[in-house]
Amino acid sequence: MKKQYIYISLTPFFLLLGCVSQKKYNTLILAKEAIQKEYATLRNARNERNDMADSLFKINATLAIALQDVDDWKGRYLTYAQTNEQLNKELDNLKQQNQTLTETTINSNDRMKQEISDRMKELDARERELRRVENSLQTKEGTIDGLKKILSENEFKIKELSDTLKVRDAQMMKTQQTIADILTGGATNELTMRQTNGKVYLTLSEALLFAKGKTEVTTHGIDVLRKLANALIASPDLDISIEGHSDSEGSIDAQWQISTAKAVSVAKILIGAKVEAKRIIASGRSAYQPFVPNNSEVNKAKNRRVEVVISPNVNDLYRLIKEFK
Repeated sequence: MKKQYIYISLTPFFLLLGCVSQKKYNTLILAKEAIQKEYATLRNARNERNDMADSLFKINATLAIALQDVDDWKGRYLTYAQTNEQLNKELDNLKQQNQTLTETTINSNDRMKQEISDRMKELDARERELRRVENSLQTKEGTIDGLKKILSENEFKIKELSDTLKVRDAQMMKTQQTIADILTGGATNELTMRQTNGKVYLTLSEALLFAKGKTEVTTHGIDVLRKLANALIASPDLDISIEGHSDSEGSIDAQWQISTAKAVSVAKILIGAKVEAKRIIASGRSAYQPFVPNNSEVNKAKNRRVEVVISPNVNDLYRLIKEFK
């Protein structure tokens, strides 16, 4: 800029003095034009530089926003990761609670154990689902609200299933205690109780309920069965299977008939004492499930018996486990 100003200012001066030849004048004119072109070039370069500076400023601003977004997503990911870790801890606690419940439930049968195993598999599936959700969070496909909803639904269903199991335990314990009271007050040799695979087996001898060879329940037997009915009425969610057993005397048809008739007679007494008929299944086993070998009169008398099998009704458990998906 300073150099251009000097040339432009001296040129008129030299012309006025008449000391500059035409050739020099032309040279000066060319120099002036060159300087003007250079100035224009510099001005364009400056404008380009300013444009580039503006563009760089905008790029830096965009980059700053992008970096802020990256920081925000990093923060969200850390939050999701922490939430998932907490969910995993809660899931482990639920597994521990379920294991403890399984160990302390003395009346769980094989079917209920299988159902609990199925529930554990579904819990494992839930854990895999949580891991899938964690991956989807990294690709913006999941939300924390969805995770909270899943956890809330699982907690509710697990609590409902746990409460159902506790009710079953209380009912079975109460029934067992009532039956134990009956045993205490009666002839324990004729009425015994055992527990196998979560079921209570109450064995009533022929002498306690029937006259030999008869299928009608005696007066004493009716009193015993009515006491048993009171215990069963107090636990309405327990299923009842009545099984009649005979010895090996007589024909096969006779064995079936008398064992079935005795089971039906006991069922009628219980139903007459207000036990719901839909809870009861009566059947005969003939002589095919002897308690002891039929090799003496004493053993044959032991085999002539009626067994009342009491087990939990697992329909509610089926429903809860089916809904746990």
